[in-house]
Amino acid sequence: MTREAAELIAGLSDGALRDAISLLDLCSSYSREITRDTVLEASGTVGTGHLYDLADAAADGDTARALAIAGELSRRSMDESRLCEQLIGHYRDLMLTRAVQDPTPLLDTPSLDLQRLRAQSDRYSMERILYSIEVLQEALGRMSRSAERRTELEQELSEATALISELDEDIEQAQQEYLANEAAEQALNSQMNDIAAQMWAAEQAAQQQQQQQEQTGTDTSGDSETVTPPD
Repeated sequence: MTREAAELIAGLSDGALRDAISLLDLCSSYSREITRDTVLEASGTVGTGHLYDLADAAADGDTARALAIAGELSRRSMDESRLCEQLIGHYRDLMLTRAVQDPTPLLDTPSLDLQRLRAQSDRYSMERILYSIEVLQEALGRMSRSAERRTELEQELSEATALISELDEDIEQAQQEYLANEAAEQALNSQMNDIAAQMWAAEQAAQQQQQQQEQTGTDTSGDSETVTPPD
């Protein structure tokens, strides 16, 4: 058994020894050499490539693409609950990648391509990652009580991608409003500076005029003085 296969079994079992042994026995029935692909096939788990594709579609707000990927996985007999669990784990990895400088020891599957994970995490804000996890967790809870698990998954993917599109529009509008307000503030500051400069110039002119008047008054007073000759 390869190291990657062992790590994946541990992650899928969530630390439960009995579940890990059961999955290992199932993998043994598929192949004598147990690899990561063997575990994915035996457990009905989607590969990481599809997780990246779904997360990219969500980041783009592309509902049609997200539903198409989910539909293709369902046609390949992918269990919707397992897919939802894996998506939650993927978004957890994205969250850790944004929050921690070296998240490798904390990731569900430490052998993941960290560079690819970082590149995708840069497309998400922490708020959007947390929202995606919340949406998927709610969907997973409803799946356990519903016979239409595919419908539940599609509904949550639609809501998540649609809301992300709305959030992007709100962010873009807020940025435009901010830039407009900033431009208006700069224009107002420029006007205030012009007014202040004009007031300063007027004050300087008034002072100079006053000084000239005072000087003229002094000169006139000196010329009007009469000198009385001595007797």
